[in-house]
Amino acid sequence: MYVVDGEVDLEALTDADPFRGTLHAGSLFVVPKGVWHRLTARPSASIFFVSPPDEGAERTRDDPTNTR
Repeated sequence: MYVVDGEVDLEALTDADPFRGTLHAGSLFVVPKGVWHRLTARPSASIFFVSPPDEGAERTRDDPTNTR
């Protein structure tokens, strides 16, 4: 995720240690696959994020979300 504007508190829980921090405008953070995470805007933020489709998910030609 990329913080375009504002600030975001991020909490990510891993098997090792939880990550807690604040992301500022211009920050980029990659959440590892399968890691639970939560965002809280302070007080508001614009965020750009990309999430890959579920593995094995079928997309058909008539599916409006099909981008292939």
